[in-house]
Amino acid sequence: MFPGVDMTPSGEARVTGQFHGELIGIQSVSAGVALSRTISSSNKARFNALGGEDVLLGIFDSGRLGLRDERGHMKELQSTGTLYILDAGRAPEFQAEQLSNLYLTLPRSYATGLLGGDPTPRCGFRQLPRTSLGQILHDHLLAISRQFNDLGQEDADAAILAAKSMAATLLRGMAPARRDKVQKLDHKDLVAAARQCMSDRLHDPSLTVTDLSRTLGCSRAHLYRAFRELDMSVAEELRIMRLTRAAEHLRCSNREVGDIALASGYADFSAFTRAFHRYHGLSPRDYREAYGYKPIRPAS
Repeated sequence: MFPGVDMTPSGEARVTGQFHGELIGIQSVSAGVALSRTISSSNKARFNALGGEDVLLGIFDSGRLGLRDERGHMKELQSTGTLYILDAGRAPEFQAEQLSNLYLTLPRSYATGLLGGDPTPRCGFRQLPRTSLGQILHDHLLAISRQFNDLGQEDADAAILAAKSMAATLLRGMAPARRDKVQKLDHKDLVAAARQCMSDRLHDPSLTVTDLSRTLGCSRAHLYRAFRELDMSVAEELRIMRLTRAAEHLRCSNREVGDIALASGYADFSAFTRAFHRYHGLSPRDYREAYGYKPIRPAS
């Protein structure tokens, strides 16, 4: 019923054979994450290989939850209303009773880069400390969930991007010794985390390698080496991501081309047009005409 999760009814749901499960959510292409809500009857659950590359950051907002610890004991969590991180790659096993769960799905490499190491040591689950920003994120996620059916894609993108930005700041703040740990990250994971940081700030024309290295807690030289090892360039990757994002907007929305340039990190429209033409072989307006958004005109 839920992709990436093996679930077995338990308790009354197992006895009666009447199991209820519900999954709703919205995906943000711009933010590169999804926000989902699951509601289910009592069950035992374990993440499988389909969910192994993801980390969930969210809230258990009602029901009861138990987690099997590293010794094999099922431990009840005092988690209702608090934020948590769950590492699906560790295949944690849960016992849930009438649980309602609201969460962001983040790439594991992104969370690892922000924290400078394993997102959830030992058992695959970690409750986040109560902070002012954490409470704002908690309230923001709940507010989005109440508007699931009414949000258009552009509004959903903006809301989820704001949630992802708050989550990133929250995770960075949990890693006081982050610099030493990030230096030890595999270069592939560091590049993946850097690309996620770029994606968060493609709209910002002032984004620099110094900003990225500071966010990730590594030196500029280390970041350059990580990209070089994968035959990539930091500046070139940022340029490609900006122009790819611009093409997505031209294909999928009716936003003005000037607005798309700004959203893609180009304050100078002429520079945007030249860069877009060099990369895609067409001007932005010709690209939209060939591949993009075509509103349906009423019959005359």
